[in-house]
Amino acid sequence: MTRLTRNNSKQAAFRYFNRILVCCVLWPVVMVHAGTPVRAASKVEVLGAFSSIAHTEEDAFGYAVELWKEGDQIFGLLFVYVGPPADPPTGMLEDVKFDPATGHLSFTARITTGLAYSRDYVGVPSRDRYKFEGIFTRRQLIGKLSHSNDLWPEERPMSSRIRLRWSAFNTELMTPPPPTYSTWRIWADEILKRRGPRW
Repeated sequence: MTRLTRNNSKQAAFRYFNRILVCCVLWPVVMVHAGTPVRAASKVEVLGAFSSIAHTEEDAFGYAVELWKEGDQIFGLLFVYVGPPADPPTGMLEDVKFDPATGHLSFTARITTGLAYSRDYVGVPSRDRYKFEGIFTRRQLIGKLSHSNDLWPEERPMSSRIRLRWSAFNTELMTPPPPTYSTWRIWADEILKRRGPRW
């Protein structure tokens, strides 16, 4: 019994020593971070809807972009009108780069605008790739939009100058914004399931 009591005393002293050692090691780390404020989670902001669409009696042709922002990250969707105005082919903006000092904005998007027919392909979903590079302001997107089809990578992309103007009505439809990017992504993925790229 005496031996057991002595061993328990040694173990208790050992545990006490370890606690003191851990406190000594961790205390400087705690003090360093004690003065660091907790950063609040960023909220999603609506930057706006921008478009340039020509309408005929039944069809619509042109482009539209919807932009949101969370923190320093801009994200959104590109809509390409190639016929019926409802449910245009849509792509997620990828490789988005924005310089707030200059307003320079660039992004790419993958879209399927229809079916491809050629000697090599019969009714294959197109692999349209769009690349924008230009200037973004609160009132417009202006710059160069390049379009290529990855089914024919050897062909040179077609480029055109576009000016997408801010739409108060369509921007209003974007509000209220989702609380987080994750929530927005769930919503966007549902749209892309129906009219997003098929590649």
